[in-house]
Amino acid sequence: AIFQCWMGWAHNGFEGARTAGPDGNVSDTENNSHSAITAEHDPAGIRQICLTASGGPFRDMPLGDFGEITPAQATAHPNWSMGRKISVDSATMMNKGLEVIEAAWLFDLPSASIEVLVHPEVAIHGMVYFNDGSVIAQLGTADMKTPISYALAWPGRLNWNPQPLDLAALGTLNFKQVDDARYPCFGLARQALEAGGGMPTILNAANEVAVAAFLDQKIGFSDISSIVATSLEKTDNASITTLDDVMALDGAARRMAGALCRSVT
Repeated sequence: AIFQCWMGWAHNGFEGARTAGPDGNVSDTENNSHSAITAEHDPAGIRQICLTASGGPFRDMPLGDFGEITPAQATAHPNWSMGRKISVDSATMMNKGLEVIEAAWLFDLPSASIEVLVHPEVAIHGMVYFNDGSVIAQLGTADMKTPISYALAWPGRLNWNPQPLDLAALGTLNFKQVDDARYPCFGLARQALEAGGGMPTILNAANEVAVAAFLDQKIGFSDISSIVATSLEKTDNASITTLDDVMALDGAARRMAGALCRSVT
């Protein structure tokens, strides 16, 4: 939440919030992969970047069954072992939307230059497209120790004896576009980024409240996106000039989302 508020502050021109990119690093898996690639290339030659997403536990579930999704199902990730909140964010793909917001500011890119593809095998974590038509991808196992170790050792690398990626065992790598109907939260994150101002802060705050309510079985899985969408619509996108402004907007969004959660029957 703190980092997302900081990104909301960055949206208003605070260059100090750009703490990574070509001259730094970040421990998030996908944007860490972009840091590793862009650190060795002239940013002027980059056309766009691509983040990959597993698609979560419901990537193949019929949309008609979404009304029956339980917290236990939403937190059973098919690829990663994570906490409950981030597992739900993966199921809604809000996590990928937040990563798009991060990437926009970490790498100084517009939303249109940040592609996202669903990649169930999670072997490729990020790709960078260059102006000459070439693409460089970063591959690895689904283990957070790799990006964390790179962030700690940058610009070097730690030898912590990881399990090597076995491409022959994987056999096939699959990719597909993000399904807007299946992942409405992802689209809301894009909208917040493009709207600017404090909208990313509202997005993050409302999502945290809605996910907590879902995990407490107070709202349904599909209610998460509805509550976030209404919070974005009804919370005043106030001017942000200080960190106190960010925290005030965060609080207003949480109150709005909380009221919406309580209204769900």
